[in-house]
Amino acid sequence: MNLHSEVSELWEAFRNGKAFLPCDKAGKMEAMGLKPLSCVEEELADIVIRVFDTSEALGINIEQAIAAKHEYNMSRPIRHGGKLA
Repeated sequence: MNLHSEVSELWEAFRNGKAFLPCDKAGKMEAMGLKPLSCVEEELADIVIRVFDTSEALGINIEQAIAAKHEYNMSRPIRHGGKLA
């Protein structure tokens, strides 16, 4: 559910026209000497962090799984299965 929540927050940023505006934590990030993030950057980072945390909790080597899935996907034709996008 936490992963779903992060994806929903990303979608809301797009729906509200704020996707590429500074995120609500940008000021604090800048004060910490960090590069302020846009809403898209922040939410995509949160999604990746949730995936890594979940895979670690489940004992899954996510880097290996991603590499295998990417290699498999590269063998498939574009828009396989008659998909439009």
